[in-house]
Amino acid sequence: MKKTLVLAAVACAALVASCTTKNGSISMGDKSQLDSLSYAFGTELGFTLTRVLGDIPFDIDQMMKGMKDGAMEKSRMTPEEARELVGNYFRNDRQPRAEEIAKKQALLPDSLRAEAGETDRSSMFKDEQERRDISYGFGVDLGDNMLKSDYPIQLYWYDTAVRDVFAEKGQMDQVGARRYLLRYMQVIVPEQNRKECEEWLQSIEKQPGVQKTESGLLYRIDEPGDESVKAGDLRDVVEVHYTGWNHKGRAFDSSRFEFKPAEVQEMMKQMDPEGYAKDEPVKFALNRVISGWGEGLMLVGKGGKITLWIPSDLAYGPRGLIGNTYIRGNEALKFEVELLDVEPYVEEQVEE
Repeated sequence: MKKTLVLAAVACAALVASCTTKNGSISMGDKSQLDSLSYAFGTELGFTLTRVLGDIPFDIDQMMKGMKDGAMEKSRMTPEEARELVGNYFRNDRQPRAEEIAKKQALLPDSLRAEAGETDRSSMFKDEQERRDISYGFGVDLGDNMLKSDYPIQLYWYDTAVRDVFAEKGQMDQVGARRYLLRYMQVIVPEQNRKECEEWLQSIEKQPGVQKTESGLLYRIDEPGDESVKAGDLRDVVEVHYTGWNHKGRAFDSSRFEFKPAEVQEMMKQMDPEGYAKDEPVKFALNRVISGWGEGLMLVGKGGKITLWIPSDLAYGPRGLIGNTYIRGNEALKFEVELLDVEPYVEEQVEE
């Protein structure tokens, strides 16, 4: 419950980036009305590109096309192919080429370095086709991450903001964009979630077989298991298989490979090409996890199965889980858990 970051320098901007897709609220938008949220996301990305990746002369037109195609799920390469292409460039090509350019620059008189800089910078790509391909793949990865983030992004204003930063005529500076995004993440999204999750839990409570504890935890015993072997202390250690979803039905974590997020599956495949698809149960003490888990796992016996619907105050609260786009502030969660084993806590004996 706790990606290979191919593009770590832009991960924040990428993750937080009406024709609606099946996985998000991405729309094309138009110039008739400024969408400040999309413009702020695009501004943050634009400054990241110019300041962190400024040595790379991306083809902005191809990048923005890739971004739109990726977000609308119609790109000429899959997100996995895009990440492999761009990841290979960043791992194997960027640094050696940058070092070669630096060597050439060091041999020039100071008066000629600035003039030669742009020409030398083009050597970051072996040819124009590679520049176009890398730029497009970079954009596809951005668009795919934008789609997964499930934020209401208008592509017109995201694109406009990136181009405005490069043209040095943006309607927001980086500080202003970050302030806007911070307020959106910390105030607006949690309040939206609070209302949605309250309604969601109210609907769950009415379903057959669902019970509610005094704390507000909702649960359903799917299989009771051996009721003579139950956790009775938060210090007890349990072994489980589980899958967790947010209130919109997005799986964010699982001990079973088929339910893990796509980016996690991809990372596991890269790390272990032969054994990546294994289902591996996890063990932990009940006092080491969110309180809704601690309470819920005491309600079922060894070998049993339980479904938990956990209110935010028994999960990750108003801040959510930092770095996880699926667990935002005030997010209620659903878990399906199979309790494989229980190891009762044993007090240490103190010798007198």
